[in-house]
Amino acid sequence: MNIREKSVFLKILPGLVALLIVSCLAGCGSEIDGKQVIKPEKGAEESMFLEKEGKTKEEKEAAEEALAHAHDANAGSSFKVKDIRMVKGWARVAVIETGVPVEEAMGFAIYLKKSKDDGWKVAEAGTDISPEDLPEAPPEILNP
Repeated sequence: MNIREKSVFLKILPGLVALLIVSCLAGCGSEIDGKQVIKPEKGAEESMFLEKEGKTKEEKEAAEEALAHAHDANAGSSFKVKDIRMVKGWARVAVIETGVPVEEAMGFAIYLKKSKDDGWKVAEAGTDISPEDLPEAPPEILNP
């Protein structure tokens, strides 16, 4: 490369770098291939919950157990808690997959029962759980 070629290259290099940066920034955000992606609320990125709001210690413990179950059952996927309901020693934790387009996100409920040692144990998981599947559970925990 002679001096003239180096000079031309050095003149266009900043433009190429700027173009590369703009291209990368354009790809960042809440879309994948033009599809909306489920993202946590701002400030909730470190949280296990989609929405940033106060949760009780018991809700957090049930959510932790539910998310561990969701991750174990779906290796490679990330989940956040969309909703949690607690009734008479039972918890219904609705989880949804994050980081994927909305129409591709997998969501389901995980039903947990508080054990005598105060830990939460998964009783059932799925999308169409009926009272027959969990006869011991209070009916209000089964309704979304």
